[in-house]
Amino acid sequence: MRAWFARYNITMKYREKCRTPSDVNEDFPILKKYASSCWHITEFGVRNVTSTWAFLASFPHKMGSYDICRLPNIELALSLARKARINFTFIKGNVLESRDCQFAEKEVKLRWNT
Repeated sequence: MRAWFARYNITMKYREKCRTPSDVNEDFPILKKYASSCWHITEFGVRNVTSTWAFLASFPHKMGSYDICRLPNIELALSLARKARINFTFIKGNVLESRDCQFAEKEVKLRWNT
């Protein structure tokens, strides 16, 4: 798959998630806007791989996502990101107890309360 086609698929997935009611779907354009100004994105709490698509649709150079469980639907995000030439990794772990969590300094950090 060519990079442009993977980017198209990420954009389509983002648009689908924008239209799918959830606790954060209305905030996706804001997430994408802020993420677009970042070179590296770190996401804590992937849950059902929903907001991940807003971050990927900003096409960062590097992205890391952490969660305590790895759900099967993260695989599509990882695959499309790799094909779109986004350096995307998923780390299974509890960020509240881990000292291994790393994120880029001087980037935008958002705290999302739901």
